Formats: sequence, C-alpha cells, structure tokens
Amino acid sequence: MRETLAKYLPENSIDFVMDFIVNNNTQLNIKYNRITKYGDYRPPQGKYAYHRISINYGLNQYHFFLTFLHEAAHLIIWNKYKNTVSSHGIEWQEEYRKLARNFLNENYFPKDLLPALKEYFSQRKIKASSSSIVSAMRKYDTGKQKLLLDDIPENSVFRIHNGMTFKKGKKLRTRYLCQELHSGRQYRVSGLAEVKLLQEHER
Repeated sequence: MRETLAKYLPENSIDFVMDFIVNNNTQLNIKYNRITKYGDYRPPQGKYAYHRISINYGLNQYHFFLTFLHEAAHLIIWNKYKNTVSSHGIEWQEEYRKLARNFLNENYFPKDLLPALKEYFSQRKIKASSSSIVSAMRKYDTGKQKLLLDDIPENSVFRIHNGMTFKKGKKLRTRYLCQELHSGRQYRVSGLAEVKLLQEHER
C-alpha cells in the first residue's frame, strides 16, 4: 500500500493516510478524473461492509492529500451522525477544519500554499470547493496547464469533456449559468470544470 500511496501523496502524510484507512475499515479508490468533483465518500451500505473514499488520480500530491482530508471528514461525520446532518453542514465543516489543522505546516504542504490554506480554513463557513485553493494548488500540477471555467470571460464559448458546447453566463455562487448551444437549455456548470475555449471556427 505504501508504494502505491507514495505516487500520490506527500511523503510525510502517507503514515496518517494508511492508518486512517486501516483503522476505519476504508477502501481507497483512485479514479479517473471527474469533471464535477475531485473526490467522493460512500458509507457502508448494501453489499459494501466498508467505507469507500475515491479520489481523482490526476491531482498533484498536495491537492490529493487535501481531498483525502475532505473525504475523511465525511467519514468521521457519518460515524457520528449517519445521515441525520447535511453533507457539508456545520458538523462537517468543523470536523474538516479540526482535521486539517494537524497538517497546515511545512511538513505536509509547501510554504507558499500555507497562507491560502490557512485563510480557507479560517473562514466562518468553509465551502466544499474553493476556486482560490484550486488556483493555489495548480502551480504544482504537472503537464499541460488545465483551463477552468473560472478562468475564461463571461460570454465565452467552451466545450467540456463530453463534447457539449456552452456559452458562459452569470456566476451563481460556485457555478455558472451556461447555455448549451445545441439545445438552448440552461445548465449550472462548476467554475472548477475543465474546459476548452473555442474559437469562432470551432463552434
């Protein structure tokens, strides 16, 4: 397990993640990149007698670890409250904040990421996803820089992973109201969605 985790996590975080997985009867799945989320938590149910955490394989090591903490907080909240509280409610926010405080130092994250992380966790209400954190993390991505919906101007035309083409509209909290050009229907698209900006001849 250590050898696999070493491909995805900061070195000093591996023992914590391994212990958490074992002590909480958890299966960690490293998944293909999903456009709408970086990770996911599923409680024991049906044929699954164990907790399941999945994380996108394309995240850099610091983003991967932060996403693991996000999902680990969901697991802890499930053990305490089952499904009697909202998924990103006060209970989860406090647990996520409490968990993250153990790691907001240079043993786990680069010095230049710490101000953004500390500001994020000092907020009265933590958002489940944060464009400021994603932007800060992106400098540690390898390969070609990904273009996000947040990055392009309003009224730009873009395409997402499934081939659908949209015109970017107004921002509604963390999502944008976008018009799908073929059908004319309105969709709410995450600002963190990876997009391809289209030129006139590509539309």
